[in-house]
Amino acid sequence: MAYSKTIWTNREVEKPRTYTLQDNGDGTTTLIPAEGNIISAGTPIMADNLNNIEEYLEYLSINSDVVDKAQNGNGSYIRWANGQQLMWGQASYVITTGAVGSVFAQTLPLKALPADFSHNTYYVGMTGYFTECMSLDIRTRAYTTIEPRIFTSVAVTSKTVDLGFFCFGRWYE
Repeated sequence: MAYSKTIWTNREVEKPRTYTLQDNGDGTTTLIPAEGNIISAGTPIMADNLNNIEEYLEYLSINSDVVDKAQNGNGSYIRWANGQQLMWGQASYVITTGAVGSVFAQTLPLKALPADFSHNTYYVGMTGYFTECMSLDIRTRAYTTIEPRIFTSVAVTSKTVDLGFFCFGRWYE
């Protein structure tokens, strides 16, 4: 199976992370994106693109030589003979978000990864498991750590949250 690589591009807008508030009349508020002009649409995060990755990972698990797989306090990983590596896990944080424009954010402490990468240009995906979470991004990534940043729709004070992550890249060149 030849892998059909997706060239991912970032969505760029005139006013990122800008929202207007809509009063729903029932004590709740809806955040409506007010990003201005779209400079670059970016690669859509959609089932076809994500399933392409999943199908190739399944192919690798069947047709590639796994040379190492393990689990430790930082998560789990699989390393293949072709140099590819997949890591996943979760991290718990106590968050207190502060205002950043019309949303709230906090840069979180470094998260140690379950294994090392050969360089810092690997892919990272994260998800928040709580209702106030709007989005997550990675401020910095190193060979052994990531530094997540969380955005919430309302100010959050001293709330313990769990974040899931996965990373895909190379453990050797």
